[in-house]
Amino acid sequence: MKKIEFPGRVRIFNCTGASNLQVSDLADYLCNSINRLVVESYGDFISFWLKQKGEDEIESSVSRIAHKIAESRVADPFRENSGGGASQHLVAYEQRMMTRNPPRPTGVLYDGYRLSLVYEEMLTELVAPFETPTIIFTDQLFGTYEKEGGRYHVRVIILGHPCLISTTGLVEGPAKPREYYIQKRLGRDPMTLRDEFGDRFIDYDDPRMTEVMKGYLMQAIFYYALGEPFCSDKGCRLYNAHWQEEVIVAQLGRGKDFCDHHQRLLDEGRSSNHRTFSISDSKDGNESRTA
Repeated sequence: MKKIEFPGRVRIFNCTGASNLQVSDLADYLCNSINRLVVESYGDFISFWLKQKGEDEIESSVSRIAHKIAESRVADPFRENSGGGASQHLVAYEQRMMTRNPPRPTGVLYDGYRLSLVYEEMLTELVAPFETPTIIFTDQLFGTYEKEGGRYHVRVIILGHPCLISTTGLVEGPAKPREYYIQKRLGRDPMTLRDEFGDRFIDYDDPRMTEVMKGYLMQAIFYYALGEPFCSDKGCRLYNAHWQEEVIVAQLGRGKDFCDHHQRLLDEGRSSNHRTFSISDSKDGNESRTA
């Protein structure tokens, strides 16, 4: 059996501006799951990146990254993004988005892999160890192109360095119950449908958001530790759910968080009972604590 080695330090950025995503709870969950782990929790990644630029660098840096983000846009969900060719007005839009505080508008679909490469480039420019596992929670909507189906599919998580986890993707990616779509096609009022089916899918203002995101956070951790983030057990937090009801079962549906196999890997990864928890720059750069 392949031995698992969990990282000793993890960085989490919260770019969402969502009041129902509690990153401090996610950091606590990580520390309770993995011993001797240092968690550094920050606010908006783009703002953090900009603070490390000199005044004479900001304009050109924003222009460069905004151009690459604009090139990551998906213009047609039935055609794979081949990169290049972003118009100036799209670049200008992305520049405005970069220089405003979260929450940012979420109506644009990006190619998840291309967007991840943009964030990776930004990560290399931070005054911090590049190799530290980094997880960015964002409200940006991204997807991946599936050649078999000939279209983009919205995703919750893009695994790479950094790992991107989307709150918008959680709402829009996994499919809602079939009955919901049938009733919607019949012209039922969307708010009525939300009330009727609300316990069977995750919505934007859902109080369950943080609890559900614990599983996606652990998928990122297992990706960094083992290169294998998913599980075939529908009751395990690492299950790669494609339906909202599967998300709810995997993340909220039973007493234990993981299948026996992944729980055993977590237990084997614990080398002592000591754990360290640290939060820094969760909002303004001056909060820290250890336990």
